[in-house]
Amino acid sequence: MAETSNDRLRDDIASLAALHGPSGREQAIIAALTERVRPLTQSVRVDRMGNLHADCGGPPDAPLVLLDAHADEIGCLVRSIEPEGFLRLYKVGGILDSLLVGRKVSVNGLRGVIGVKAGHLQSPEEQRTVLPVKDLYVDLGLSSDYEVRQAGIAVGDPVTYVSEIEELANPNRLCGKAIDNRAGCAVLLNAVQELVEDSLPVRLIAQFTVQEETGLHGAGPAAFNYAPHLAIAIDTVPCGDTPDVKFHSELPIALGRGPVLQAASGSSYGGMITPEAVLAFAVRTAEEIGIPHQEAILEGGSTNATAIHYSRSGVPAIAITIPRRYSHSPIEVVDLNDVTATLKLVVAMTRKAGEEGFAFLSA
Repeated sequence: MAETSNDRLRDDIASLAALHGPSGREQAIIAALTERVRPLTQSVRVDRMGNLHADCGGPPDAPLVLLDAHADEIGCLVRSIEPEGFLRLYKVGGILDSLLVGRKVSVNGLRGVIGVKAGHLQSPEEQRTVLPVKDLYVDLGLSSDYEVRQAGIAVGDPVTYVSEIEELANPNRLCGKAIDNRAGCAVLLNAVQELVEDSLPVRLIAQFTVQEETGLHGAGPAAFNYAPHLAIAIDTVPCGDTPDVKFHSELPIALGRGPVLQAASGSSYGGMITPEAVLAFAVRTAEEIGIPHQEAILEGGSTNATAIHYSRSGVPAIAITIPRRYSHSPIEVVDLNDVTATLKLVVAMTRKAGEEGFAFLSA
């Protein structure tokens, strides 16, 4: 049986999410992405921040399209090592205290667990209390700080969830850690592969960026190299289609309805209003190729599109995002049909932008 886009993307998401790379410690995922993208491009390089740049070629006098996906995930760093060998934690990105207790974790490649007081010993009040991260600890099964250091663990080492990608009862829906944004990385890898198979109507740069989860830190410096005519940030976005969210008034985004075209976004990191011509171009392209899509405003978050949009003298940019449930948890859920539709839309927008000569930007 021939491999489908869903099959390929399923495998790519699973293999990329299995790697551990919280913000500031993305080396393993950047190395894997470099190996994957190098054969498809003219040149690759990793800059001083750790961002991966892939020059995909195209006519030298053609307009430039920049495709971006952040490679980091939420997690923690080792804050300190106690004499008895337990590790204290420093949060990186939007990881939630309430979802840390009792979890399996990877500490610089070694398996550990975040300890939890025995239920038999917890008072009723303790059972109702969410412990703050300062009170949590990792147990590596080692008995002293000496054993921990001998095992190669040091302050500042990465701590991430252990939660492999698995299929739900609906096999097109995957759950696991780091779907944000390894699903976006999988889309970008596959977009590059599809686009370089034919003659590119644009100059194309793909960048896999670092430290998005801690404030969109990597994308701006990475994009500063290029002054692109159009940028697309490929990311994931929270869903509002579960019983604990008011869909219409809080977050009208659902699994299975296609990629989300963000008209605006905002968070503590800042936000952006997507240029009207770029948003209209994305909507028109989706409609012309028959891709289901959702248009939304994300009030509580932002994407690398924001950092790229404000780069240099300004870049026309948009976030094309994949719906995901259970944001910033170890059991994020994504629908492969949405991932495939996102891939098709990104590829179509890149090709169409070159064919139209970017006339839509002055519309």
